[in-house]
Amino acid sequence: MPGRSPAFGEAQPQLNEAPPPGYFAALRPMGLLGSRFHVCEGPGGTLVVLDPHAALERARLTAYLRRLDDGAKAPPPSLFGTTVDLSLAAVKSLVDGREALLMLGVDIEPFGGTAIALKAVPAGLEGVDARALLEALSRALPPRSAPLDVTSLAEAVRVMACHAARRASSSPLTDAQLRALLGELDRADFTPPCTHGTVVVLEMPLLELERRAR
Repeated sequence: MPGRSPAFGEAQPQLNEAPPPGYFAALRPMGLLGSRFHVCEGPGGTLVVLDPHAALERARLTAYLRRLDDGAKAPPPSLFGTTVDLSLAAVKSLVDGREALLMLGVDIEPFGGTAIALKAVPAGLEGVDARALLEALSRALPPRSAPLDVTSLAEAVRVMACHAARRASSSPLTDAQLRALLGELDRADFTPPCTHGTVVVLEMPLLELERRAR
């Protein structure tokens, strides 16, 4: 029904596709619900519930796509480094796709047999489960014959963003971290699809809350 207020649990699709400028910075964090969702107050007393994993994923996706758009091919300096054993198929895919990985800011090196040394990752991926990340990237990289551009690397970027969000949302965000994330969301591009795209889980106006209370 046109103009109907959202029922409980319904998302506002436009907020997850094209939020108004400054929407997230205007939110006032109020607490954590179920050890997962952040509850905020929006302008006019609107109740807003956010999924921090989807929010972090959207912010990281924007950062990684902008890095790719800037054409930076050398991985950023990183103190992150580890060696993992992978499936033979994953090793072959990663070695064949090393140029693509470098464009994404991921530096790997064969370490003998089915071992891969992960030498550098973009900001936000430090401390992730290296085996899970590399296995997922091995399935997301384009074929060797494909041109290396934003389109062909889009799935790999989504994988990176999801793993970065999983790492960052493994513990509750502090107030300062949430505030910083809200600022990032106001600068984020909501056009490219994310693996988990529903940042705003619920937005309910004060008038709707008062109607329900009556």
